Amino acid sequence: MTESPAPAGRAGVQSGDVIVKLNGESIPDAQSLVSLVGKRKPGDEVTLTVERGKETLDLKATLVAAKDMKNN
Repeated sequence: MTESPAPAGRAGVQSGDVIVKLNGESIPDAQSLVSLVGKRKPGDEVTLTVERGKETLDLKATLVAAKDMKNN
């Protein structure tokens, strides 16, 4: 598996995972995730709670600026 340059990929989020919380706050839809991430700044560490099959995992991610992702 190739590591993604995106923070979620580097944190271990895999295809098929469902992000259900960010720092303990429920994520009912994709727009909610975008909104919560947008309230933080590059360099912030967040905890993503993901459902992977029957497992629930907490993964740590460090946010980056969107412009920096395009350069990877």
